[in-house]
Amino acid sequence: MIRQKEITICSLVSAFAFFCVSPSAQAAKLIDPPQVEWGCELSDEDVFSGITAGLFGRGWIITENDSEGNLVAQVIVRGKHTLVVDIVYTNTTYDITYKSSNKLKYKIGSDGSARIHRNANSWMNNILIDITEQLLSLCKN
Repeated sequence: MIRQKEITICSLVSAFAFFCVSPSAQAAKLIDPPQVEWGCELSDEDVFSGITAGLFGRGWIITENDSEGNLVAQVIVRGKHTLVVDIVYTNTTYDITYKSSNKLKYKIGSDGSARIHRNANSWMNNILIDITEQLLSLCKN
């Protein structure tokens, strides 16, 4: 019984170690989130407020804002991984696109597609959800 547990634990540790160090496990195709339309027209100030609330809730900061419906936001994770995105918005839509990164294994693959650490896609998707929730709540007011 103890031997069986040892084998199971060793198998799990080995699988986890392989998954964590495998380059293919850490890299994924870069996927920019889809453009979002939240279903009502909001003022520029309300849209900006909703976007910033969604970003700040996840620890993102705004590094550029040209007040023409374009801003640049970044997140720094564990003091070393940086992801920067462009956010273009109107009174009814917004769009998040990858701009740059640091220490996230960004590269262009042999097939021409961009690859990046899989967490970058998750981080962009998380702010997409949070920003959309903020903007939807403003529609109800």
